[in-house]
Amino acid sequence: SSTKILLTTSNDNNDFAIISPEGKARDIYASIQKSLEASGGGSTKIVTARSTKQKCVVIELLKKNIKQ
Repeated sequence: SSTKILLTTSNDNNDFAIISPEGKARDIYASIQKSLEASGGGSTKIVTARSTKQKCVVIELLKKNIKQ
């Protein structure tokens, strides 16, 4: 997959972007949104979101769902 993730942490917030040239960004976000209690949105190619879950939890869920 050529999908990429950008992640930054500020205070207790983890802000992330899912970048999917194949147009799967919304699908990936939808699959993790509830688990991460995340808020966000965007296009099929780029989604930005925020979660207060621990950074390691955010990273693991993103990794797992991008590989599917």
